[in-house]
Amino acid sequence: MKTFFAIGAIFLLNVVVYENGYGQKTMSIHQVQNMEYESLKQNYSEQQWDSINQFIALKSVNIKTGQSCNLKKIVFGWHPYWNGTGYNEYDFSLLSDIAYFSYEVDPSTGSYSSIHAWKTTPVIDLAKAAGTRVSLSVTLFSGHHTLFENEVSCQTLIDSLINLVTFRGATGVNIDFEAVPSSQRDNLSRFIKNLGSQFHNKIPGSLVSIAIPSINKNQTFDVKSMVPFVDLFIIMGYDYYYGGSSNAGPVSPKNNGKQWPAYDVTRSVRYYLEAGVPNQKLCLGVPYYGYDWPTMDEKLNSPTEGKGNARLYKDAVSRAADYGRLWDRHASVPYFVYQTGEKWRQCWYDDATSLGYKYDLVNMYNIAGIGIWALGYDRSKTDLWNVLREKFSNCGNNECFGKFNDMGGPEGNYFSPDQYSFTIQRKDTGMLSLVFNDFDVAATDTICFYDGKDFTGKLLEKLTGTQTPGVISSKNGAISIRFVSAGTKTSKGWEAQWNCGESLVPESLNLSHKSLYENLPFGSFIGRLSINGNLFSTANTKQTFSNNDNSDNSNFTVSGDSLFSKVVFNFEKRKSYKITVQGIDYLNRNVANAFEISVIDKNDPPVFLKQIPNVSVKLGEPFQYTLPENLTYDEDGDRLSLGVKTISGSVVPAWLLFDSITNTFYGIPGGDQAETLKLLLEVSDSKGGISTTSFGIDIEKPVGYIDSLSSEIMVYPNPSRGTVYLVVSRELGQRLYLYVDVLDSKGKKTGQYPLLTNALHRRTLTLDLSFLPKGLYFLKIRAGDKIYAKKVIVFPLE
Repeated sequence: MKTFFAIGAIFLLNVVVYENGYGQKTMSIHQVQNMEYESLKQNYSEQQWDSINQFIALKSVNIKTGQSCNLKKIVFGWHPYWNGTGYNEYDFSLLSDIAYFSYEVDPSTGSYSSIHAWKTTPVIDLAKAAGTRVSLSVTLFSGHHTLFENEVSCQTLIDSLINLVTFRGATGVNIDFEAVPSSQRDNLSRFIKNLGSQFHNKIPGSLVSIAIPSINKNQTFDVKSMVPFVDLFIIMGYDYYYGGSSNAGPVSPKNNGKQWPAYDVTRSVRYYLEAGVPNQKLCLGVPYYGYDWPTMDEKLNSPTEGKGNARLYKDAVSRAADYGRLWDRHASVPYFVYQTGEKWRQCWYDDATSLGYKYDLVNMYNIAGIGIWALGYDRSKTDLWNVLREKFSNCGNNECFGKFNDMGGPEGNYFSPDQYSFTIQRKDTGMLSLVFNDFDVAATDTICFYDGKDFTGKLLEKLTGTQTPGVISSKNGAISIRFVSAGTKTSKGWEAQWNCGESLVPESLNLSHKSLYENLPFGSFIGRLSINGNLFSTANTKQTFSNNDNSDNSNFTVSGDSLFSKVVFNFEKRKSYKITVQGIDYLNRNVANAFEISVIDKNDPPVFLKQIPNVSVKLGEPFQYTLPENLTYDEDGDRLSLGVKTISGSVVPAWLLFDSITNTFYGIPGGDQAETLKLLLEVSDSKGGISTTSFGIDIEKPVGYIDSLSSEIMVYPNPSRGTVYLVVSRELGQRLYLYVDVLDSKGKKTGQYPLLTNALHRRTLTLDLSFLPKGLYFLKIRAGDKIYAKKVIVFPLE
């Protein structure tokens, strides 16, 4: 038989404001994901949603332990309609409540625009058969004034909800109203009071609950006035950092430490308790997702360079295993960093460890339980179900290693005043040992340890001050802890860990990145080092680190929490290195681990091995120049190609020809002045790598006046089938002999023609080139004391 914190049937009202925990204007993850799936504008079946999500639907999945466990806290989870048949993977024995998401409100009428598969989905029957209570979630993301200021629409909504809940034999309703403006504060309160009163009257024993923002900055929620009408308040303990954040950071920080703004999950819980919400009416919402941002670099609080994407738990935890899971002690959450190409990305998420710390907070403050957004985001993985069982059921207390700290977190001061209690308990009654890594408690504050699972046992220790105590042990398998702050001073607090036995096992050492790109410069960052997830530089100051005498260690160096290169790595010469890093953990024990670091191939651009000297040529005279042999080299062995352009980027002059097969330049320099033609030679590989070098062609003027490529003589058609016409301008004079030398592309003479022109009568001359084979030719035309060079392409008839 499943039991939990029993408070009757459920009606859940989920209202989220248009601000996250840091007061930033944004949409919650509920609205973001609802908009994404609603954009498809299709009424898909659950099986079709399975196909869209690439989820293999299963008739049943045995993820239960077979134990008959009773819940001691509320475990509430949202089931989004787009999760298809994912409910077949739910362990209903660990769910006190589910809410089907969602009934979409038409604010002008109070009726719905869609309820998706509420009337037919099997999830309701499965949940009820398991003893799990069911709610219908209701969403409204705009038009609040339209609804609230129309009493008829409000009553229509209430009546519709009662009818739909009754139709499926459900136990409650979940209303997700987001972006409620502060101007609607009184109308929102009035609506909730009416809604709660009618549900309590028409469905006896129903529970009215409200999901509330992490920080009630604009006082939109008058929680004190709602307490008589509301039975459960659920804090949306996520989206402190969201997809549009300007910096990457923790989505659901348990603490803020010294790194993050002064808002976190712990402060949110304390805020609502101090605002008058009773412990037994308060739940903490937790995320089964994270956000993955493109970032400027790999550092904490790095600026983002684009919108972050929501990454579900099943994907985040798999990628963390690939890229290296890091742990942020400031926020008590995991994250990982990685590169796509040379661009950095960071993903911040929650896993079983960080959620376990939040569940400890729920138990320490003795609030009602948790809410999960969203069920199914872990798919068939069992670790999140296991931590629910461990922390919130009577089948728990089976851990043999763990940590706990004060409510300020390991890097922040504890709150003052404050008080809470909790118990560390193993399944059997063997030895349980507890040791402190840090301890700093004000003289007026005390933390007491009792032998056993309650506070009636022997007082083992009563601690205060700054001296770190020794090992605290119990032979009864349980230690109960109670902290009381008098409120006169705030101190750093403590961090401790326990183990089933007389001594604690050494912690594990890890390296975040075990691969690197070749050609990184000397001293480049390789990866971050951590002991049991705690980065070196942010962990206890007792930690020290060094390399052992492994032969490859000389290529690396450790500084703070980071591993750096001491050489430039080359994939073609060596593809992997072995390195051993050792350190000292919290208890001054040696911790060491060996890593194999692989070198990732990166395209090496080709290079020029020789400097090309300038080439001297003469105006109007044919020339040929072949580039030096073994001019270029490519580390990767790629096939290379050469190209040429002017150093200014303009097109190479028409008189210059480059044969890229033989790497030879040909041509007859044109122009009428001596100059240097500056050329840029470009070598490229098949993967886009490019290098350049420059050289010049020094054009000298021979004895006599030469005028090349002038407009005084034009050649057409060009290309030609064999007959070429020379059009002579008037500037050449009244009567002139033209001597035309025909040169091939390498400057060899293939023919000569004397032609006579009369300035008044014969200005177009015919030249027969039909005897020439197909190819490129130069016409060297002498007219008096001038020389002209023309390029012509010949395609004779076959």
